[in-house]
Amino acid sequence: MTATEKPSPGPENHATSFFEKLRKNYELLTLPLPFILWYITFILTSFGFWPTLALSTSILLVVSVPRIRKIKFQPSIRGFIIGAVLGLALFALFYFGARVANSIPGFPSQVSAVYSFRGNFPLAAIAVLLLFPIGPGEATYWQGFVLQHLGKRLKPWAAAILTSFLYMMIHLPTFNPSLMLVAFIVGLAWSFTFNKLKNNLFPIMVSHIIFDEFAFVLFMIG
Repeated sequence: MTATEKPSPGPENHATSFFEKLRKNYELLTLPLPFILWYITFILTSFGFWPTLALSTSILLVVSVPRIRKIKFQPSIRGFIIGAVLGLALFALFYFGARVANSIPGFPSQVSAVYSFRGNFPLAAIAVLLLFPIGPGEATYWQGFVLQHLGKRLKPWAAAILTSFLYMMIHLPTFNPSLMLVAFIVGLAWSFTFNKLKNNLFPIMVSHIIFDEFAFVLFMIG
């Protein structure tokens, strides 16, 4: 071997490179998981919708743990106010928008289908599960985990749209266009706000919890 020749990469180098690529793309490798979990949650609800959803979001939280140090979480009064205002604004948008859309054929039945998942499960228990793990779990995984990763590879607006699209698509097993549209819109609002606030997850988590509590416990949309 001459001085200018470089040794060919051995099996160990190839293996190291392979696992390094897996490590760097860990977030993307987890993306099939929420699709599987949401299918189980909405279609295979043998244990009840809310306990299954709580378990599914807990799994997403666990999956996010390896990147938890990279997720910015800075509680503040300003962040709480931003999150609360955003959550209430989103609820108001769909609450009053539903009254306008009630005349659209099929829309009322789609809304009723969403609330049918509530069943006879106690409202107090739903409120607790929305507070934790459901709200924090979804916000952590989709904005703090997936969006933050995509934001390093795409333009912020493109990463926000793609994240929201994926969040919408996990609801596909419901075959409920209204629910999917709501998921896409709230996903956009949370994702763009997350980018605007320099990746601070705290206001997004607050917004997610408040929107869910108003929509599923305190009032009914539609």
